[in-house]
Amino acid sequence: HLQDGRYSDANTAEARILKETTAQQMHSTLYTPDPRLLGTTYGFFDFSDNGQRTIGHSGGSDPIHSLLLLLPDENLGVFVAYNSEGGSDLILQHLGFQRAFFDHYYPAPAVKPIQPPANFAERAGRFEGSYRLTGGEPGTSYTTLEKFAGLLGTVTISDSGDGTLLFKNPWDEWRFVEVKPLYFRQVDGPFHILFREDDQGRITHMFTDYTPMFAFERLRWYETPAFNMALVLGCILMFVSMITAVLLRFIRNRRKSGYRNPAPRGARAAYWIIGGISVLNLLFVIGTVLWGNPVPLFGVSMIFRIVLGVGVLAAVLTVGALIYSALAWKNSYWGIAARVHYTLVTVAALAFVWFLNYWNLLGWRF
Repeated sequence: HLQDGRYSDANTAEARILKETTAQQMHSTLYTPDPRLLGTTYGFFDFSDNGQRTIGHSGGSDPIHSLLLLLPDENLGVFVAYNSEGGSDLILQHLGFQRAFFDHYYPAPAVKPIQPPANFAERAGRFEGSYRLTGGEPGTSYTTLEKFAGLLGTVTISDSGDGTLLFKNPWDEWRFVEVKPLYFRQVDGPFHILFREDDQGRITHMFTDYTPMFAFERLRWYETPAFNMALVLGCILMFVSMITAVLLRFIRNRRKSGYRNPAPRGARAAYWIIGGISVLNLLFVIGTVLWGNPVPLFGVSMIFRIVLGVGVLAAVLTVGALIYSALAWKNSYWGIAARVHYTLVTVAALAFVWFLNYWNLLGWRF
């Protein structure tokens, strides 16, 4: 690339792999969501750093990762590869190896201070929220179980309270100050972010030249990690409470000599169904933690296919729990407290079915 498509070495006569015009076009920015942001080329991304125009590309799969950086104006190229754990952190654009390389050989120019607008606090709230990557990364699928990975890599924008926005990702956090409407610059660095709004003035997307290859879409409240974590934890607590109640009831009855359960058959069936649902859902959670890689490299394992089947069985039984919940109130099964508990666990089971379905974990969606 630094020879505009020509190739030669001591043992090979000069050969042309690419036309000169093609190679030069591959070095030119061909798309950017806004001229003020870094963009993409054919096959490369604009990784400009510390005032040096840089194009590059990174990639890999554990444990192999690599990074290519080209500085056409300096006639310089760097390629590094790692074949050990932790390599993925070293090839992150503007971080890892790239950060060490540019800070050593091309120290950053001084960043001119900029003062936040005096009235920014009045509109900071419209930008706050969680954002996820769109296109090409784990969690950007809308139809397969990889959608679930979107919960693990979101970016959060919040009001820092000093007239700036706090940009927080899984690796670091930075503060940005408004330069123009919807356009922000990093307080103590070179990066910029740009927001996009719809016809009604609602913020829908965010772009940054830290990751010029991706856009970020704003999450709805029920898509945020905080909401989903609270939902799952709440469901788990309800399932554990029901398993505990069923076991205590069973132990109590077994200890009574000659005891014969006077409860109607429907009441007994209701308890066994909701208890079974609780056990199955907990097994699903445990199985997903142990074997449920949301971005499987070599396909979905057989054991996780079985785990997904457990989720389907629990969802089917939840229909029965919903019916028995209504019968429990109609036929006055148990006392008020037990009926309320049964209903709450049934609601938790329904919420868990929604969670599985929304994140494509209900069934075999891969």
